[in-house]
Amino acid sequence: MADQIINLNVVLHGLFFMELNRNTNYLEIYAPVVNTPHYFQGGVRGSLVDLSGMASPIDWSGDVNLTGKGSDPTPQGDVNPAILQFSSYGTETGIGGFKPKDLRRLIILKWPMKFTSLRLTDISNFKPDPGSVVGKNIQKWCSRFGNKNVGIAAALQYTYKTSAPVLPGTGLSWNFHFYFNAPPGERTKDVNADLKDAANIFVNQQGFDLHFDENTNYPAVPLDPPASLQNSGLNQEDELSLYEPVKTLVDVSLNQLVMDVLRTRLPEREDNAHFLDEMLHALNPVNCPIFYVHDGPMV
Repeated sequence: MADQIINLNVVLHGLFFMELNRNTNYLEIYAPVVNTPHYFQGGVRGSLVDLSGMASPIDWSGDVNLTGKGSDPTPQGDVNPAILQFSSYGTETGIGGFKPKDLRRLIILKWPMKFTSLRLTDISNFKPDPGSVVGKNIQKWCSRFGNKNVGIAAALQYTYKTSAPVLPGTGLSWNFHFYFNAPPGERTKDVNADLKDAANIFVNQQGFDLHFDENTNYPAVPLDPPASLQNSGLNQEDELSLYEPVKTLVDVSLNQLVMDVLRTRLPEREDNAHFLDEMLHALNPVNCPIFYVHDGPMV
């Protein structure tokens, strides 16, 4: 069977931190250690594997069939501004970059052809504590090029040469997913605890001061319209987090039905309505952040 070139997307969901390794020109994606339960899984949807027990990094950088941008990564031009991002540089946040990484929590890829931010919402819905240096830095970096949106998932686009059987047609794509998601019901106070734990990956962990107001109602982010995903090799199902059922998100009436049932079945509690909203997949840039970390000042 003759080789074919197809699209390959790597889609990230959950609390990952990305950076360019300047020594290798590869993209490194890191899942920090946090104390609240998180599921670290990867693969194709419907056939995922648990990655929490892996003994070495997931390293696709040497796959000769995988093609990314090439040898000239330029993060400030390549990373879509709608992906949450900040700089570790001294005059930006001063967090000093990453400590040596735990290889068991690391994904290594070639630098992608394209970074795409998924499940977009208005940048005003990303509301860090006003006193957070990192929060202000994120707002600055994400506002470049007149950008007005931020997303809660990210797709890394490549091509792949394969002799495996594929269906005839155009726009063929393999989509691999990596998840580092908390279970349903994680609230803003849990996110703040996760971010405090995640600060340990940085040289100056005290400088990673990202924090969110726990009394603010952060609106849920729906799936992107199908038209916006055309020619990407992605569809709305690829935007779902680890625990989101397709039907619950697509069918609004079913979503409301589940909400009504839960409200009658769960014990009353002071924050019951807020808890239910989050448990029913009310994902937003606060409770499902992915970050790119630049290593220099904005130019």
